[in-house]
Amino acid sequence: MTGEPQQRLLVWLGTHPGAWTSAELAAALGVTDRSIRNYVNRLNAPDGPDLIQRTSKGYRLSSASATGPLTAEPAGSRVSERAYALLRRILTSPEPVSIHDLADELDVSESTVENSLRRLSPATGRLEVAIVRSGDRVSVQGREADQRRLMRVAITDAADPDGMLGADRLQAAYPSYDIREIRRHVAQALIANGLYSNDYTLNPLILDLVIAVDRITDQYTLSEPGSLPDARTDPRLGGAAKDVTEYLGYAYGIEFTPAETAAVALLIASKTTLLRGATDHDLVVEHVGAELVALVRRILVKLDDTYLVDLADDAFVANLALHTHNLLVRARAGRPQPNPLAATIRSTHPLVHELAVFFARELEHETGLSVDPDEIGFIAFHLGSALAKRRDIGDRVTISLVAPSYHDLATQLAERLAAQLGERALVSQVIETGEPEVVELTGQLVVTLIPIPGLHPNRRILVSPLLSDADVDVIDAQVRIQHRRNTWMRLMSQLHELFHDGLFFRSPVVEGRDELLRLLADAMREHTAVPDDFLDQVLDREELSPTAFNDIVAIPHTLGMPAERTSIAVATFERPLDWAGTPVRLVLLVAFSAQDRNLFRDTFDQLVITLTEPANVRRLVEHGRTLGDFLAELSRLMGEE
Repeated sequence: MTGEPQQRLLVWLGTHPGAWTSAELAAALGVTDRSIRNYVNRLNAPDGPDLIQRTSKGYRLSSASATGPLTAEPAGSRVSERAYALLRRILTSPEPVSIHDLADELDVSESTVENSLRRLSPATGRLEVAIVRSGDRVSVQGREADQRRLMRVAITDAADPDGMLGADRLQAAYPSYDIREIRRHVAQALIANGLYSNDYTLNPLILDLVIAVDRITDQYTLSEPGSLPDARTDPRLGGAAKDVTEYLGYAYGIEFTPAETAAVALLIASKTTLLRGATDHDLVVEHVGAELVALVRRILVKLDDTYLVDLADDAFVANLALHTHNLLVRARAGRPQPNPLAATIRSTHPLVHELAVFFARELEHETGLSVDPDEIGFIAFHLGSALAKRRDIGDRVTISLVAPSYHDLATQLAERLAAQLGERALVSQVIETGEPEVVELTGQLVVTLIPIPGLHPNRRILVSPLLSDADVDVIDAQVRIQHRRNTWMRLMSQLHELFHDGLFFRSPVVEGRDELLRLLADAMREHTAVPDDFLDQVLDREELSPTAFNDIVAIPHTLGMPAERTSIAVATFERPLDWAGTPVRLVLLVAFSAQDRNLFRDTFDQLVITLTEPANVRRLVEHGRTLGDFLAELSRLMGEE
């Protein structure tokens, strides 16, 4: 690993004095704010001085880094690489290894080895495996399956956890294996057996396979494979596992025991789906089982009942059932799939993320399994794609088309506009005259071949009779502007329904998240008629996936819509409030009513998107000293979106 992203962060802070939030740094470097926090953690290595200082106003370059060369390799990358090398050395040793020998082999101090071992502690706790010390000697104890998972964690931690695991990273970790050749053979074996692995899952599958081959080569084998995906024997999984193990066994001179082969089948089950194009409903039922298909359909029906999103058609149910099958296999095996875009989805598509959280919550209740937050991001991929195809066309911009009566000119222009604009706009009126009356023009926009006196310039789009590509581009741009204008006007009419004087708090004196939520929930009960367990519902939702983001704002809420009327309680803070480890200056507690589901669908995304910009939140906190000022500033900000 070169450490280039961290290096860019150091250079940027070195040339931009002052403190910067993670969101501002993420925008400057073109990454997520989560990436920024990870870069800072790596740069501030436990065995060296902090290169980046954390302050209440954001991150800034510390004096330790200001005096050092910015071209040096970032310490964080060295620590990740060192922890991986250290772990691999211990795992492959038949006897406990001396700390002195480890320090000599890695060419570091013994204290550095100790720090690297401590860095591995969180992963060992999660995997029921222990790093054991006996005097100055160290070893790893635990089941072979857990030791392999620990190796995988060490390798992926040495890469960028916010990026995809690349073949180059795998090749660097295992230089004696031809990773690209293994990848090619495995992909072919999957396709030959009617299976498919996408870009997010194929390289992690290859990593697990190479770790298995490496451990078998060193005479470390599984004694038992663990549970298979389900009670049925899927010939696709068995065939793919047979093909893969035969290739790897021949290429690297090892033998896969029945337990190892079954473990490979489990790996393949967790990382693959049916081959694209092979998603016939009956085939899906055969692959994942009728019970799971029915479960997915029930959850989607609940989703529609709550949020007014009709997604329960056969094609989408089949597609989502395939994904859910793999998700459950990974959950049972304790192998959640990392998702580098999960945080981005949560902050940029809040409604879609909320639907995914709802789906995950219902899945957990039905199966008793826990759904990892990264897996929620993948559910959001599926739901978001389906929603995009079913986008409500009721808000389409209407167009009046004005053209002189000449043969079928107006008809041809209307057909061309309909083909070009698709679902974004509707030609609702065609007027064939050279002298139209402005009062007769009912469309929000007027596409005309002739000037029309008295028509507001914001509505008029003058085009040529042949409707050139340039004309179409202008029309399309104006349609988008009008759609934003429509959305803003609707939102402004709704905002004043959501906020109330009794639910606005400026710098309330509270100790932390839970005390603030109790204060806001009590106010909600007085003004909004929320149920007695409203606070418990909010905290339950918070446990599923945190509602604080960008280190500045939190929007807690419930799953479902238990309130009698929709409203929002507001708390602003001059000094950040600790929100379970995240500093926030603005909190909006939202109580939605089932009678206002359309309002939820219309406003929630736009409100959250506005607040994803830290600069917007600062403006609200600084200028919104009263509820009236707060709403005026929010209206301005949403109008700028």
